[in-house]
Amino acid sequence: MITKKIILFIFLDVLLALFPIYSLPVEAQEMKNKVQLASEELNCIIQNINSIYADDKKILERLELAQNAWIEYRDLNLNAKYPLDESVYSWTYYYCRNAENLRMINNRIKELQVWIEGVPEGDVCRGKVQRKPYK
Repeated sequence: MITKKIILFIFLDVLLALFPIYSLPVEAQEMKNKVQLASEELNCIIQNINSIYADDKKILERLELAQNAWIEYRDLNLNAKYPLDESVYSWTYYYCRNAENLRMINNRIKELQVWIEGVPEGDVCRGKVQRKPYK
């Protein structure tokens, strides 16, 4: 249940990767590539969650709302810290903005990973998260 907003986010990221407006220094380009890879990993995690919890539409609806809110939060946070006035910044602007974006995406990946990995047996605060499989 990937929303149109998430698909648009992926499309824009891919489009910018394929057709850069200008050439960035190697460091900035590498950071941009790391953000792209992390975004792809995040989307894979969301797809896995959708598969695991396919029988519980309520959970998926709420997770979709949470993910959309996170995307909005991330964008607002980035725009607050690094306003999109490109004429003011050098290449370090793009490096730093992408580094912050990468940090936020990696944190979100960690937050969502629990939905896939599950929580230990006996965790009374697990909510709707599945239990860890027995080893």
